[in-house]
This record gives sequence, C-alpha cells and structure tokens, in this order.
Amino acid sequence: MKRMEGPGKHSDANSRRDIVVIEDDRDLRNLMQSILSSAGYEIITYPNGEEVMKGNSSASLYVIDMNLGGVSGIDICRYLKSGQGPNHPTVIIISANPDARRLAMEVCADGTLDKPFKSKHLLTLVKQLMEPAKP
Repeated sequence: MKRMEGPGKHSDANSRRDIVVIEDDRDLRNLMQSILSSAGYEIITYPNGEEVMKGNSSASLYVIDMNLGGVSGIDICRYLKSGQGPNHPTVIIISANPDARRLAMEVCADGTLDKPFKSKHLLTLVKQLMEPAKP
C-alpha cells in the first residue's frame, strides 16, 4: 500500500464520502463495495471505465484496477487528473503489476494498492486520502 502526494488533492473532496470502484473482476468489485459500504462510504461500481470516460461519473475518490478490459485504469486516471473529467478526484490504482506504482505516479494517482490486498489496507488508504488530517 503506497500513498502518493500530488496535484488534484483538494480539500473539498475530503468532505465527501462517495467512491467509484472500477474493477472487472465481479467478485473483487463486490467485495470492495461491501468493505467500503460497511465503513460508511457511498459506493458506485463499474466493470470497466466506459461511463467514466464519457463523463457520466463523479466522485471524490476512484479505486481503479489498472488492467481492465478495454480502456486501462492508467488511461482512466490520466483522463480524471487532466481536468477533462467532471471533477478533480483522488485516485487509487490497484494492480498485481510490479510496475503499477511507477505508472500510477506518471499519471498523478494519489495512491496504489498491490493485489492481493487485505481489507484493512484498502480501508486505511481510503481513510488517509478521504478524511482530513486531525490536528
């Protein structure tokens, strides 16, 4: 689990609790939805990035699988961070690819999570990125 600082992290995003999960593996997508919903987040899931790339999705945070069928998670992140998307969200890239962290940094992702991951690691990273730091 890696947290990266970068452009696109805005304080207004920290007050919202909505997350989009883009994962082509149905079981993993459903598991992440369950984990994050149980923690009080509002979750929307997609099996691919088509709706996001059409501008039909808006969230504070996106959890995106890097290796999706069709458009890649890296391309989705690039789109979201470029300002072409509906907002400037926080993005976590998840992948088993050993180059995921480097590729995610190149497109200004805010964090990465290596597959397979533990539920607590997903929640910890999401909380770090979504909730304001306590003084």
